[in-house]
Amino acid sequence: MEVEEKSKKRNYGKMGCFIAVIFLVIIIILVATGIINYSWE
Repeated sequence: MEVEEKSKKRNYGKMGCFIAVIFLVIIIILVATGIINYSWE
């Protein structure tokens, strides 16, 4: 039982990091495009 719980937590941690990285990349892209659009005006 304990081994299964640990493996589940580890997988959840990896998934959380993966989602966090994607989220950060999306924010950076949005900010970058916003700055580009702002500087073009």
